[in-house]
Amino acid sequence: MILTQPIFKARIGGVQTKLDFATVEPFCLAAERSFRDRIGLELFRYLEALDDINAEVYQLRVLAEGALAWSALIKALPFLKIRIGDLGMMKGSPNNSLAVTKWEYIDTTDAAEREANDWLEDFFQELEVQRPAVWTASTAYKRRQRHFIRSTDEMAQYVSLGGGRNNRFFDQLVPYIRRAEELYVLPILTESDFEELRDKWQDPAAVWSKEEKKVLELIQQVVAPMAYFEAFPYLPLQVDYKSFSSPRSKDGAVEEREPDPDDVNTLKRQFFKDGELYTAKLKKKLHQIASPELFPGYYEAFLKAAPAEKPEDYTDSPHVIL
Repeated sequence: MILTQPIFKARIGGVQTKLDFATVEPFCLAAERSFRDRIGLELFRYLEALDDINAEVYQLRVLAEGALAWSALIKALPFLKIRIGDLGMMKGSPNNSLAVTKWEYIDTTDAAEREANDWLEDFFQELEVQRPAVWTASTAYKRRQRHFIRSTDEMAQYVSLGGGRNNRFFDQLVPYIRRAEELYVLPILTESDFEELRDKWQDPAAVWSKEEKKVLELIQQVVAPMAYFEAFPYLPLQVDYKSFSSPRSKDGAVEEREPDPDDVNTLKRQFFKDGELYTAKLKKKLHQIASPELFPGYYEAFLKAAPAEKPEDYTDSPHVIL
């Protein structure tokens, strides 16, 4: 287990009052389980074993602790305000204290989620720098590399909507990232070149040429707006066994309004226009560099000259050509 009571309180910072660790320990375990599923058991065990605080790689352990602590706090917060016992469920109010208002509680949970997102994104950024062998050899590494855009930070490089580093939202976008790759990139790149490039993207030892890096960047520039374009009809909707609804958040701290239909349609059209722009650039680049050695699938499909047809020979033929 990575999270202990001293580590939990040290990474949260604001928890300075008495807190029985047994109260939050189940949520720490749940946070560790989710984190372990994301990074793989091999890397998780590697982080558990790191104990040299002077080692450069120890920064990974610090960032992992922060991500886990804030994630555990988010899970625990709804239950810390109540007590359950033989007499039922109640809310405790210690002497000389005031219960927080609804907007203060929501503001705190939102802030905690932003902290958890920031720590997690910083962890993966540091992981890309350190790249320990236990990570690059794991199935979790290949799973993270299965798409050409892997995180909120990478998405924001090409489409930034001001929503910050929201990993939960990014997880909802992943199916539409896959759809954008399949609908808008694969037909251009051809299936063989697409699979070869993705295999190389998942290979930590692969060496990329300058031209391949440029094509990869153009692919990301196509995928980002097209993923939003594909996701847009579904983003405001929530469907479960109870209802089909369009939820809105009103917390008293940030005033929100439902966008005008014209604004929504304008943004959706702009996503498609941006995607088409970079699709054209991708085609142009491939047309310039494709060869039998580099992107051979594209070369065979679109550039290879058809064999010249031999003219028909009418020598010694009884036919008369007029």
